Amino acid sequence: SPSLPSSSPSPSPSSRYFVPYTPSPSLFPPQRKEEKKKEEKYKEKEREEKEREEKEREERSEEEFEKFVQDDITKSLHDIEAQVRMKMQSKEKTEKRRSTPKDDQYIKMREEQVKKAKELEEKMAKLLSQTAAYTSTLEGEREKKEEKKEEEKKEEEKKEEE
Repeated sequence: SPSLPSSSPSPSPSSRYFVPYTPSPSLFPPQRKEEKKKEEKYKEKEREEKEREEKEREERSEEEFEKFVQDDITKSLHDIEAQVRMKMQSKEKTEKRRSTPKDDQYIKMREEQVKKAKELEEKMAKLLSQTAAYTSTLEGEREKKEEKKEEEKKEEEKKEEE
């Protein structure tokens, strides 16, 4: 009579010596090697494609950031230029109104205006120099990236030739 494996005191003699059949790897080696080569080539192509996409994503985000910074700097410069223009116009208006300074209050006000105008001009000059330095830095980095890309292309061509 058949019994459950858990209720039997010991496994049957035939199951004790059971060895599952595994085909010998030498039966079809050429096919398997070709399949492995194809799989490896496919995986390699997939990996290269992912790397290429990742590089493109990084370059796009860097270019967008550079454009954002350039736009921000340009906006700041325009704002400062507008402030300087407004100060100069107000200075000219006060000079026209009061062609001859008569009291100490006017002289103090005039000195403050000149001081503020000089400060704004200094800020503008500082921002212009920072912009120039940043732009040259970006151009240097861009040239380095282009050189690196060319080297990578040469290496890929060498790999393809091999």
